[in-house]
Parts: sequence; structure tokens; C-alpha cells
Amino acid sequence: MRAIHITLILTVLTVFAGCSGYDQLVKGRDYQKQYEEALRYYSLKKDSKAIDLFDNVEAIFAGTNKIDTIKFYKAKANYRSGDYYAAADLMDEFRKNYSRSPFTEEAEYLYAMCYYQLSPNHELDQSNTALAINAFAEYLERYPESARRDACLEMIKELQSRIYSKTFAVGQTYYNIGYYNSAIHSFRNTLKKYPDNPQREQILYLLVKANYQYAKASVPAKQRERYYNTIDAYYNFVSEYPESKYLPEVERMFRNAQRLARGEDAVDEVSRDYNLTDHQASKMEKKAIRLTDRLEDSRVSLEELDSKVDKSLRRIEKTRGTILDEDVEKAAKLDKRRQKAEKRRQDTKEQIEGNIRKLEAKLMKVKEKVEHESSRGDLKEKRKIERAAVKESRKANAETTAE
Repeated sequence: MRAIHITLILTVLTVFAGCSGYDQLVKGRDYQKQYEEALRYYSLKKDSKAIDLFDNVEAIFAGTNKIDTIKFYKAKANYRSGDYYAAADLMDEFRKNYSRSPFTEEAEYLYAMCYYQLSPNHELDQSNTALAINAFAEYLERYPESARRDACLEMIKELQSRIYSKTFAVGQTYYNIGYYNSAIHSFRNTLKKYPDNPQREQILYLLVKANYQYAKASVPAKQRERYYNTIDAYYNFVSEYPESKYLPEVERMFRNAQRLARGEDAVDEVSRDYNLTDHQASKMEKKAIRLTDRLEDSRVSLEELDSKVDKSLRRIEKTRGTILDEDVEKAAKLDKRRQKAEKRRQDTKEQIEGNIRKLEAKLMKVKEKVEHESSRGDLKEKRKIERAAVKESRKANAETTAE
């Protein structure tokens, strides 16, 4: 028991002695010693202590051959500690002032990585995402043969997808809350700025819908012009996607827009095709459209889930590659994180896929109901024609008898 107490006392004394030695070093004027200890702390990844010591000696060694080492390691220590804003400023200053340093290429890369780390998910402001893309592009332009080239291109692709998703989400939000004119302008700007957006088909489809709904909600004096805008949006859509899954719906809006632009009544395609009443057709159409939109949202969620988990796994693998073989505990933690991420993806994926199956089943029921109503409508029409024929036959017979 006494031996344990002695060990604990010695440990505490050692810690206090270490802290006291560090404090004396920071407050002292042995700048060469501070420089050497800063490098040692940096190599041990004790970044906060290294930064304090680099701050102390930075002005002392200005103009010497040590200054670029101090500046770069200080910036990288900030990056490793997660202070990406400070690291970005320091890396930017370094790359501009020390272009001939052996650290310059890595500083350029880490400058871009700072904004990559600061880039949020697509629901938030994407200013840092745009800065990251520009920084990676500058890096690749200056170092086209870099070993990091493929990784940079992959990160640029990932960052661009966030901007695409953000700009699409803005337009979609305007559409969902009924701000159709704002949605139209947002979607048009998105296509103009990002013509290769992977969601281009859906954007062009929503442009037809937004124009159609905007025309319907407009005052009579403005409707004709806005129905013609719907027709233009329809032609833009079918010229690029003549076999789209959205084609039946946009063709219905196109035909209605043509009639309404000429001052005629709209022909509800669901009503016309299936002999339903206007109320039935409107109800069926709205339900089918709602289910289709929910299905599309679920499929987008599934794609976003895969993207997020893949990014997490890439980060885990990057970290896994930097740890030493003897760090068994750290490796085990990373493996556990990877398994947890993969399990979370599987569980969430199964849930979303289950929702998709339910929505598809509901949509199928709506279609079956429409077909059932169609059959009933056809039967009623047939009976009506038969009754009219019988009536006409009786009338003819009566006239013949009278003669």
C-alpha cells in the first residue's frame, strides 16, 4: 500500500515538475531552446504547446532560415488542432510570402483542405465550399503532377455536389411554399451557372410545373403570356429528355397550357382518359403527384445517405493510414467507428427502402383505382348508348305502327 502511495506522489511531482519546466521555458529568454522544444512538441502532436512556443520565437527568428519552418509548422499545428479559420489565414500568408520554401506545396494543399473541412452540408451556406473548390483548382494548376491530384479531383467533385444540391434545394423550397416566380428565377440561375448539374432533368421538370402553377395563380391579364412560358419550358424539357419518366405529367400541363393560352377551357387529362368526374380526376391527380414527389424525395435521401457515409468512411481511412502500427487501441477505435457508420447506413437504408416500397404500393393502388373508375365509366357509357339505341328503336317502331 505504501509503495502505491509513493508511486502516486512521484507521478504527481513529475507532472508538476514538467508543467513548471514548460512554464519556465515559455517565460524565459532561451529562444533557441524554445525553438527546439517547439519542434519537439510539434512532432509529439502537442499542438497547443507548440503553437505557444512558435509564437514566442517567431519575431526573434524573422529574417533567418528558420522562419519558414516556424511559420509553416505553426500553421499546420493550428490545422491539426481543428482551428481551420486560423490555419487558412496562416497558410494563405505562407504561400504568398514563401513561394520558394520546400513547404509551399503542402501549404497550398492544406490551405484548400482548411476550407474543405469548413464546408458544411448542402442545407447551409456554401461560401466556404466555393473557396475550397477555387483553392483546389489553384493547387492543381500549380502542381499538375502532384501525387494528391486524384484525391483533389475527388474532393472537388464532392464539393460541387454540395453546391448543386444547395442551389436545387433553394428553388425547390420556393416551389413547395408556392413562391413560383422565385422558384422559376432560382432554377434558371442554377442552370445558367451550373449547366452540368446532375439534377438537371428534375430542375427542367420543376420549371414546367412552376411556370404552369404561376400562370394558373396569375390575374387574367397575365395568364396568356405565362401559359406561353409554360409551353417554352415544356419544349426545353422534351428536347433534352424525350423519354423522361416525367413526360406524361409535363405533356398534360403542355396541352392544358395550349388551350388556356387560346382562351379555351383546360382538358383534365385524367378525366378525359378515364371518364372520371372532375372531382374524382382532381383528387386522383393530386394524390398521384404527391406520392410521386415523396418517392423522388426518398430516392434523393438514399443518395445523400450514401454520399455522407462514404465521406465519413474516407475520413476514417485517411486517419487510419496516419497512425502507427503499434497504436493498436487507436486502430481498434477507428475500426469500431467504421463498423458503426456502415451499420447506420444499412439500418437507415433499409428504413428508406421500406418507405419507398410502401409509397410504390400506394401509387399502384391509386393507378388501380383509376383503372377501376375507368372501367366503370366505360360500362356506364356503354349502357347509356345501349339505352339510347333501345329508345330510338322503340320510337322508330312506334312511328312505323302509326303509319
